[in-house]
Amino acid sequence: MTENDTRKEIIRVFRKYERLGLSREGLDPVRAYKRIDVLCASRRGKLDMFAVYDTMRILSLLGEEDVISAVRRVYFADVAYRLTASMISDRVLKCACEQYCDARTIYRRLKRARELYGSIRKNLDEF
Repeated sequence: MTENDTRKEIIRVFRKYERLGLSREGLDPVRAYKRIDVLCASRRGKLDMFAVYDTMRILSLLGEEDVISAVRRVYFADVAYRLTASMISDRVLKCACEQYCDARTIYRRLKRARELYGSIRKNLDEF
């Protein structure tokens, strides 16, 4: 699988996480895990959602609210619609303007979230 395919797959998983309503603030781990268990039928789907939940929690615990904000504004917005590259670019530019930073900074923040997700997901597979 190429890096581009991996990125698209991770974005798809993040968007599914939002579509299932799991990104609500204050969802404690026990309730989140029970909800994931009910909503996802396959083992792979459950592990994907657990990894996204853990990614968001770890980012929150590390105080990386800027990364969480970028994920919410770019990946979690309008999950009912198919996400295209131009939509991502538009959202990144808008997010950069709102956060008074460069678009490259937003792309780095999104990459940070994807990389953290990837390492968590890999560890869940090995477990």
